[in-house]
Amino acid sequence: MTGRLCQNDVNCIEEPLLQYPNWRRHPFLWAEVAKFLTYYCGSPSHLNLRNVVVLNSCWAVFSALAMVLCDPGDAILFPTPFHNGFLFRAQMYAQVELIPIHMDSEITNTNPQPFQLMMGKLEQALLESKTKSPHHHHVIWGSKDFGISGFCFGVLYTDNDDVVSALCTFGYLHSVSGITQYKPSHLLGDRDLINRVYLLTNHSRLQEVYVYVTKRLCELEEQYEFKITFCSCGCGLYIWINLKKLLEPCTFEEELVLHHHFLDHKLILSHGKSYMFKESGWFLLFAENSQ
Repeated sequence: MTGRLCQNDVNCIEEPLLQYPNWRRHPFLWAEVAKFLTYYCGSPSHLNLRNVVVLNSCWAVFSALAMVLCDPGDAILFPTPFHNGFLFRAQMYAQVELIPIHMDSEITNTNPQPFQLMMGKLEQALLESKTKSPHHHHVIWGSKDFGISGFCFGVLYTDNDDVVSALCTFGYLHSVSGITQYKPSHLLGDRDLINRVYLLTNHSRLQEVYVYVTKRLCELEEQYEFKITFCSCGCGLYIWINLKKLLEPCTFEEELVLHHHFLDHKLILSHGKSYMFKESGWFLLFAENSQ
């Protein structure tokens, strides 16, 4: 990825890109984002580039969208577990409450994947929702999918012209520099690099580190004769592990005590309460591949 960003076509900086950025976003980025989302999200029709809004992070997009769609005191339904940064942004920035929709950890015939909002569940929720119009559905996507969090930009796609117009005004506060818009626009358009290099390499690395971590968890089970339940997903950066058997009693207060005990021994595990879990005892393990 670094090599591609250093190539001549990407590393070329023109005079207009050094000036104050186009706070509504540069047309070259609109077009590439629309084509990128059309292809990788499997859209049955080409997405309209005029429905694209770009701000300097997904947090900015979420906060601005909450302010545009909601009045102070309104609430948004949110599936758990979710990053507590959403809670902070919604309450402090937009004065909006997030009401958790708890995902179950128990595996059943109707819930084969714990803590996951599967496509079938999402489609069913949309069918059962009161708002059938696409003008009420908004999609957020961000640059962290490429592992280049230094290029901070978040994308909103919506068919609602009023929302597009309102969100664009937040460019005064959350604009993206011209250079940051220029480089990712070339990256998004390089379909060959994404399909043949990035996706294959990234998936392989994620799978490798996931296999290593889960193997170590199984070895710890045998070593200490203690069952460590974890969500199996094949690969990924995050692994939810169940340590309820270490809690006596099994409460969120004891969960926090165990969390601080881990920190005292320089082991960083996020505890479930901070992700709005309804069940105590779950911890989030971050897996990393340094390559």
